[in-house]
Amino acid sequence: MRNETVRSLTISNPKRGLSLEIGQLGIDGRTNLIAPSPYANLAKSWESKPESWVDYRVKAQVAYVDMKARFFNDGPDPRVGRMMDLAQSLGVPQRDMDQIRQSLAYDDAYRAQGLVISSLMAQMGRAYHLGGPVDVAWSVTSLTKLMHLAPNQAFDESIGFRIRLPGDELFLGVFGGVMQNISPVSNRVYQELMSNGRVEAGLNLEQAPHWTTALWGRVPGMDDANFSVSVGQRYNKDTTVSQGEAALMTSFKRVPVAVRASLSRETGDAVEFDRQKARLQVDAQLSDRTNAYLAYERDRIRYGNAELNSNAVVAGLTISLDGKRGGDRLTVDHLFGGQYEANASPLRPFLPEATKVVTGAIADGLEAAERAADLSRLVGSGASAAQIDAGLDRLSLALSRLGPEASVALIDRMSALPLSDDQKRLLADALTRVTTPGSEAEQRVRRALTALGPAVDAYIARAGPPAPTCSPASRATPGAPSNCCGCSPTRNRGTRSRSRPAGRACCARSPRRRSSTSRCSTRRSSSTRTRPS
Repeated sequence: MRNETVRSLTISNPKRGLSLEIGQLGIDGRTNLIAPSPYANLAKSWESKPESWVDYRVKAQVAYVDMKARFFNDGPDPRVGRMMDLAQSLGVPQRDMDQIRQSLAYDDAYRAQGLVISSLMAQMGRAYHLGGPVDVAWSVTSLTKLMHLAPNQAFDESIGFRIRLPGDELFLGVFGGVMQNISPVSNRVYQELMSNGRVEAGLNLEQAPHWTTALWGRVPGMDDANFSVSVGQRYNKDTTVSQGEAALMTSFKRVPVAVRASLSRETGDAVEFDRQKARLQVDAQLSDRTNAYLAYERDRIRYGNAELNSNAVVAGLTISLDGKRGGDRLTVDHLFGGQYEANASPLRPFLPEATKVVTGAIADGLEAAERAADLSRLVGSGASAAQIDAGLDRLSLALSRLGPEASVALIDRMSALPLSDDQKRLLADALTRVTTPGSEAEQRVRRALTALGPAVDAYIARAGPPAPTCSPASRATPGAPSNCCGCSPTRNRGTRSRSRPAGRACCARSPRRRSSTSRCSTRRSSSTRTRPS
């Protein structure tokens, strides 16, 4: 039982090695990634007899769990929606908007999945006395697991030496071996699925050498105290696991007490993985039938952009119902102040880029609005033609940073404002400056300008049809039109100055931009510029 809720119930028959366990996962409330999920597990075990020439044990299990879980524990952030709406109103291209929305959207609902999990473990080994204070032992282990549709096979071969040190029951052990893992898929299934859209099946073999050094025995000078200390490492394909354990067994006021501490860390730079686990536990035997424990455990996991921090204090009580070791017992424990923080939001790798795009659009939009307000004040205050012309240039430069999509959005909103005819014509002049003659964007701006009313109809007609696009062939052909004079029709958006490179003033110039003379000049003066009345 945990927190007044039945966590698991086991019915066993030690003579036949059978046990049936039923219970629930996710009932302690430490994480909302897993909802309460019932399970059942049936196990059968076989062990060697004392007279066997080799020690062995075999254990088979099959379980079913109705898993209810989800990937992320934080719902969609409402700030993202407000940011996207603002970006759209400022004219961010729809293609970029769709890409950002796809990156920032996900489903955080619980999903139910029935899982069948089975395993078969077989282990054998033997210890021999070599002579003197040295003993040797070997072991071979096989573990076969099947989870849903994913089979996995692991082996381990280990050998160890035990040396009796001078003193009273003091031992030193050195152990080493190699683990193998065989699977039809590699350990980069998710990466393959994301990059290729499929999982490549085949024979995948991984090896993980490991070693452990341990020291154990009676504490010198203390007859009722024993200890054990061990350190070791395991070298997986992509990670390295370092771990250490220490334990002290003694008695306090005739009550047997054991203190255990363990610390492990698994790191992998290539896969951006770092996991640190720590546990400190105190056990006390209160009576022949009652044992109690108090434990603190901590778990820190970082995997790419996912992060998990878990802290918990657990206290429990185990009561033996028949007074026999390995017999019937009842265990009740309680979780005190458990904290489980999972920062696994998928938004984290995409938010900086999305924020950059939206922030840039906001800044450009605010500048365009400021330049439009300045131009409106100039018109209302009766400024000179030169001042208004300079204001138009500043507004054109600001609108060029927004792009044609923002220009069309601005026209849609400006059409609802009570602008004077002169203000509408000034706006139309500024908007047509930011588009390339003959481009699709210019056509969209021209069509949108009709929403400003009849005040700009004559202006649009005076601007004439879109200029033809120059091609290399037409520029090389004698007698080519004068507006294809060997220069690109794309206008210089970098400076917005009145002066233009030689020859550029003749290129794709609309009639409203021509001077009153038929000769193309490199530099125009405001006195020769034709403006709408």
